[in-house]
Amino acid sequence: MNNLIFLKNFATYSEAELAKNLLENNDIKSMLQKGDIAVAGEFSGYAGDANLFVLEKDHNKAKEILGIKDNRD
Repeated sequence: MNNLIFLKNFATYSEAELAKNLLENNDIKSMLQKGDIAVAGEFSGYAGDANLFVLEKDHNKAKEILGIKDNRD
């Protein structure tokens, strides 16, 4: 039950970081899989999407906190 499993894909790394912080504030550990590193002019950081993973035991609670609904309806 301590396996990391996919929770959600975010369009931007910043959006994923906000979700990660919200989960951590609710005692749920998570991990981000970052997009590619980009450097353009004064901008330097991660570009593209990011995937958020949580421990299997926290998956349902994390979905509830982030308002993620199953598409099984």
